[in-house]
Amino acid sequence: MTDIDTDLKRLFDERLGAVTPPPRTRRRPRGRLKVAAAAAIATVAAAGIGLAMDVNSVAATNGLDCASFPTKVQLWAQIHRSDLPGTDHSAAKAELGRMVAESGCAIHDPMHHPSRTGPHHG
Repeated sequence: MTDIDTDLKRLFDERLGAVTPPPRTRRRPRGRLKVAAAAAIATVAAAGIGLAMDVNSVAATNGLDCASFPTKVQLWAQIHRSDLPGTDHSAAKAELGRMVAESGCAIHDPMHHPSRTGPHHG
């Protein structure tokens, strides 16, 4: 090793010794954030599933269980809109009847279901 190499090493060590590392900071635990995000996702998913089940239930009750999902959502909105006070219920019923007629679904009559038997079923 030459004198120049030794001088360079000494200068480098002096400069390196003068540099202080930044203080260590404590990391905040991200576990709470993950739990909160998972809870929010689960809540939104559960609400979505519940809404879809309610939409399908309302559609089936009104004879539109074979309709497309957008039609079922439209029916669901119409049913809930007609529940509001001040709604013209005859107009809402006429609109619902029109939706059922345009859906192409067969109207369900629980008394004439194919699984029922009896003299008046044929």
